[in-house]
Amino acid sequence: MNFAFRIIIAIFLLQITHLSFASDKPLWVMDTKLYSDIKLQFVHENEILIAYLQHVINNDRKTNTKESKTNIVILVMSVKTGEMIKSMEFPLEMNKSISDIKLRFVYENEILITFFQNDLVEDLKTKALVALLLHRETGEVIKRVEWQVSKSLAANEIFIHSLPEGGYLWRIGDKLQALDLSLNIICSKILTSLTQNQSYSIIMPRSGYFFIIDQNINGIDRIYEIVDWRTFETVEKISVGVFRIKDIWNDRLLAIDSLRAGEHRWLLEKRIGDLSWNIFGFNLPRLHDAIFIYNGAIAVTCSMNDSGLFGPAFWFVMEDGWSGSPIFYGKNNRERMGGLLPVKQRPIIAVIGYSGSRIREFLDIDSVRKSWIDVWDIKSQQRLLRTKNEKDVIGSALSPYGLNIVRLSKQKLEMYAIPETPAKKK
Repeated sequence: MNFAFRIIIAIFLLQITHLSFASDKPLWVMDTKLYSDIKLQFVHENEILIAYLQHVINNDRKTNTKESKTNIVILVMSVKTGEMIKSMEFPLEMNKSISDIKLRFVYENEILITFFQNDLVEDLKTKALVALLLHRETGEVIKRVEWQVSKSLAANEIFIHSLPEGGYLWRIGDKLQALDLSLNIICSKILTSLTQNQSYSIIMPRSGYFFIIDQNINGIDRIYEIVDWRTFETVEKISVGVFRIKDIWNDRLLAIDSLRAGEHRWLLEKRIGDLSWNIFGFNLPRLHDAIFIYNGAIAVTCSMNDSGLFGPAFWFVMEDGWSGSPIFYGKNNRERMGGLLPVKQRPIIAVIGYSGSRIREFLDIDSVRKSWIDVWDIKSQQRLLRTKNEKDVIGSALSPYGLNIVRLSKQKLEMYAIPETPAKKK
């Protein structure tokens, strides 16, 4: 059965029935209303780490002064029961010169904290970007690194990526650095200064030693520089205006044709160093995105009209010459499909769905959207799990082997077990 015919059948089935299952119940729920800058990470399938900032202000009435301090609180909890296994607090010295504190988990045993430290001398044109690497079990400072940066540099101009083979890739303004696990600089590179209408972005791999510097020239033309992060040597540079490179997996590059916006597009692939691109044997209606997932399989999202993912859309997976049937979202104007969350060790994929009025969003009325997560088995194309449809969702994370998924909102944290067999209709 060819792919176009499968799309027609899927559209027909969509008109008859829809994925309107009742939501599955979480294993446990935790209240998060009082937490600040909360982060999540699975240690393994049995334990999850939760970290947040705790701000404490002590008023001294005798001296009429206020003393503020910030603690980093780390909770180790059971994935199955939500039971507290361990609780730790790491004090972080605070004063008026420290701002934009961020914390994140990196790998299994470390916590990375970054913040700006401003000198109180007003005429200085620089400030310090400080990074602290802590051992999560002992609170020991593994490494403290400090960079002098311009005072005009904002927190959203700092990008920190974890490399799949170990280490970090930092972008601080126009400076690019590869660091090892102890924050020692391996390589450094200054990016070419851009004009106001130009921009850089980094395409990070889920596997391999190569990343991509994506330079947007004028909104149409792009320069892609494929770089080995171990040496910062450029292994290939591609100047194009007719397609967009979307992802990289080891030495494989994945791209989509961008010439025919709103019409059918081609999906392309090539290996680093090859002179030509391989075009897949079919073009796709309104191809929206494509990414590499587990074992180098490819997940594709497409829209059904000019609304992109704001209207009816579908996704499917291609692997070793096999192409799954499309899974559709958008039975009405209020339901849409968001991003895809792949798992490294299991052939499943999580799909973020959300609901809301397009008209209200266009007019910026009640812009807070409700969202849910569906987890699908890629091989059988059966839905395994659906979370509740709720608002104020901040993020989610899948466990390493795809047995559990956790969802965080402004009000609560929910832990779900992902079953091996499809969920029953209710």
